[in-house]
Amino acid sequence: MIRGYNPAMRLRMFVAMFALLSGSVGFAQDAAKTQPKPAKAPKPDAPLTDALTCSPFLWGADGPSRPQAKMLVPVTIDGKPFVYQLDTGSDEVAVYGGRSHPEWKPLAQGVRMTDLQFAGATLPSVVAYAQTAVPDTEVQGVIGLDPMVGKVLVIDFPRRRVCLVERADLPVNVVHAAQWSNAEVRHGKFFVRADVNGKRSNRLVYDTGASGDALVMDVEPWKTATGKSDPKEATGHFRSQLAGGSVDYVTAPLSGDLTVANHVYEHPEVATAVDRERDYTDIFQADGVLGNALFHDSIVILDLTAHARFGLIYPAN
Repeated sequence: MIRGYNPAMRLRMFVAMFALLSGSVGFAQDAAKTQPKPAKAPKPDAPLTDALTCSPFLWGADGPSRPQAKMLVPVTIDGKPFVYQLDTGSDEVAVYGGRSHPEWKPLAQGVRMTDLQFAGATLPSVVAYAQTAVPDTEVQGVIGLDPMVGKVLVIDFPRRRVCLVERADLPVNVVHAAQWSNAEVRHGKFFVRADVNGKRSNRLVYDTGASGDALVMDVEPWKTATGKSDPKEATGHFRSQLAGGSVDYVTAPLSGDLTVANHVYEHPEVATAVDRERDYTDIFQADGVLGNALFHDSIVILDLTAHARFGLIYPAN
């Protein structure tokens, strides 16, 4: 630990960075001042998400070679500002560290968190779970899928904005600009239909917690997708720092193409963790996850309602 290190001061500095990025300090003010304002119609030449009430996000690194591995978002809880990771691969809201929150009501499982403001929306109450073993000096928790189900999440990567809206409030021009793929919420995960090497798959989870990756798969699906008979034939390697410790991954290009929402990605990199051969199969009932590495120049839309679908707006749109 650095001598004289002050975690509280570090948090205040980190929150200030979000304020500079967004052009305002609204998320760090009193809760009454951060209520979403009615959406205004965008100018004809305005960016598509201008009509939405959003909040900024910053990229978090996973080592020096992976600077865009995590999405860090400002949240306000009971009027107090925090920084959480947006992780759609998680199905819950998690709170890091051991700080006391006496205003939260204990439940049979977890706690009742109140007045959560996130991505331009206000959620009156949310179920959250403590992860006291994870330090909260830089990131104080995780926003998983649970509080977003029933709504639409828009991620504007070029402008680094996230917007959580009701389906009825998604602007028509945004709906028409997007290319859509069928999706499904099951087992607490958001599954996106995609074609891998020309074969239809409904077993890929969209995971913003894997923002530095295009595809991450269990070992057997990885071998099928890359045409490699053994992970030792991989062409790349990286180490990722996860909550349970560091994990080694190997990578190789997809032998064919990946098609998502009518867009074709040629030979994207596919990663696998050799020491975790069946993680996605056993935990998610999935072949793997679809990360954000392919979408950094696009707008991603997660329709998490009963009419679940996955949308992409490409730069050309």
